[in-house]
Amino acid sequence: MIPSKQHSPLNLLFTALVLLGLLMPLHQHLDQLGALDAEFFGRVQMVELVSNFRYFVLHDQLFNKVIAAADGWLVHASAISTDDYQRSDPLTAEELALIQTRLQEVSDRLKAENIQLYLVVAPNKNTIYPEKVPAELKVLGDETRLDQLSAYLRANLDVPLLDLRPDLLAAKEDYQVYYRTDTHWNEIGAFIAYRAIAGRLAQDFPAVKPHALSDFSRVPLTYSGDMTRTAGNLHLKEESETLQPLFTPQADIDTHATDTEVLFDAYVTTDNPNAQLPRALIYRDSFFTDLLPFLAEHFSHAECFWTYDYNLSSDLQTQPDLVIIEFTERSIHQLLQSEIILE
Repeated sequence: MIPSKQHSPLNLLFTALVLLGLLMPLHQHLDQLGALDAEFFGRVQMVELVSNFRYFVLHDQLFNKVIAAADGWLVHASAISTDDYQRSDPLTAEELALIQTRLQEVSDRLKAENIQLYLVVAPNKNTIYPEKVPAELKVLGDETRLDQLSAYLRANLDVPLLDLRPDLLAAKEDYQVYYRTDTHWNEIGAFIAYRAIAGRLAQDFPAVKPHALSDFSRVPLTYSGDMTRTAGNLHLKEESETLQPLFTPQADIDTHATDTEVLFDAYVTTDNPNAQLPRALIYRDSFFTDLLPFLAEHFSHAECFWTYDYNLSSDLQTQPDLVIIEFTERSIHQLLQSEIILE
């Protein structure tokens, strides 16, 4: 009599690991010959199965651009974020001067039309939560690139620079300000950033009156962030909060179709019936997504472009009163590469 086979979950997972080990080399060779698409049948599911087995059963820590820390906290470990944390690749004097020169050209172009420029820097997750980074990842330098850039621009560029690190570091004493499973700030963190930005805008535009946290209800939210997908579709969720306004929002936010396949919100406009509010032109990245619903209440009209290229020649036709350039700490290098069209 042949004994029946026991198909336990661990046996099935082990079988999947073996199959993955056999198929991956075959896939790589066939792909080079153009005979098999990169997404061969079952590949995504197998990667997901293996990643979750490694995380939940083996308790592995190292994944694609992710380090799994304690309590479900995912540390962003891309090459650039790691360099930022370790302070291992500082900006040169020439690079700092080049960034300053390029931003000065933008500022001068705007000042010629009485338009105020504001620079906003969103910190890396590891910058606000360095205690979550494993001790094995050593800090090697004295200054981060953001330290260097902030000091240099404050000394050499007459443009408001909103370095949001102090606001977020102070707020994290009372709130969690970044998602556990995402590279970005959560809605509380976005609100803290909003308060800092709107507060600075109010100094130049008195019609801007920032809302308080008490103007919103804090509603529980179950969330799974971008790092779970980067790490292989980990089945990891966290409990967070979303902020629902207790007032009636006045701004309409519209997302427009573009030829960009990756970003669904590459071009967004907002409109508010209050004509006393300023008009804004905003160049932004992903960190601005959760900021926009807060800030839209303070612009009569805003044009928002997800880009590191600044085409003032065409974009100034929207007649803004102010321009915001927002970028993330890990994207400082983009300021060296941006295409800037002034005329």
